[in-house]
Amino acid sequence: MKLTLTASSMACALRCPRRYFYDNVLGLKLITPSEALRIGTAVHNGGEARAKGGDFAEQYAAAVTGTQLDEWMAARVFGILGAYDRTYGEIEDRDYAAMNPEVEFADAINGSRTFEQRGKIDGLAVLKDGRRVNWERKTTSDDLADTSDYWQRLKLNHQLLAYAGWVYNTTGELPVCVYDVIRKPALQPKANIPDLDADGLPIVLDAQGNRCIKRDGTPKKTADAAKGEKVSGHPETPDEYGQRILESMTAEADRYFTRREVEITFDMLEEFRRERLGVCRMLLHFAAEARKADRPEYAYPRSCNPDNCRSCQFAGFCLNRLHVSADTPPEGFRVAHHEELSQPHGAAVA
Repeated sequence: MKLTLTASSMACALRCPRRYFYDNVLGLKLITPSEALRIGTAVHNGGEARAKGGDFAEQYAAAVTGTQLDEWMAARVFGILGAYDRTYGEIEDRDYAAMNPEVEFADAINGSRTFEQRGKIDGLAVLKDGRRVNWERKTTSDDLADTSDYWQRLKLNHQLLAYAGWVYNTTGELPVCVYDVIRKPALQPKANIPDLDADGLPIVLDAQGNRCIKRDGTPKKTADAAKGEKVSGHPETPDEYGQRILESMTAEADRYFTRREVEITFDMLEEFRRERLGVCRMLLHFAAEARKADRPEYAYPRSCNPDNCRSCQFAGFCLNRLHVSADTPPEGFRVAHHEELSQPHGAAVA
């Protein structure tokens, strides 16, 4: 049985080999994933339900089920999915005519007798113009404007190229790749929002807590702090927060939602294949060195820089040079190799 290399494990090995060791060799996973990962997973699950024909209620149910969301995270997901649904309309109005979601694949890596490429494509679709495409959904904090380098970097994305390579090997045709991208909102819950009356007017109170009424008998709309007046308010609730995200993202849909075709060329595939084979050889070298090392992690070099370490779930024990193993995972971690695929990323490398 060959060892599995995924696009994410390949990227991890290039980012920091020590992080690859903890994640893909030992298989350490946080028992409670980060908030960003939980929300990203929930949005992805909602998108999968939509691709299968589910209405918004079904999408939201799929998103919040089993993803460890608290009420505020669930509110964010509600707003994101709701704005997406408003932006792209009903099921029959999508850009694609047919969708086969969540397609798992395995692909040979030429030149490697040890590894094979595995992954799961968000969707193999047919566009309304008849073209077959790889359809990928992403959430990001990056700017999605035409001038953003997000789109240039995307052309070099290992996941995109691995999926395109498999489709080419299977069909003999380079696929069209469509990226369906959602920019995550930065909106946070408000500590205080105005209370409104039945007419939608703010409720202004005097120092005694009575509503302020003007001489003409109409209620005041603004408070005079010098007179001890204030606008009645309350902390924003999760429901209000989710609705505010929905309305804000809908109003600025061009800023938050983008679908774009990404061109894949044979030259890009060839470069990726050479990079991938290089990563395979690098991992085999690390594994061989690990068998001779006093501690196997010594064979996997650290790449300590602020961008890597601040976002790394293993930084706590890695930077303190603590020895960990799959037999005794650190507090807050469990051992679980890639759960979406039928084979681990490469536990047997160790």
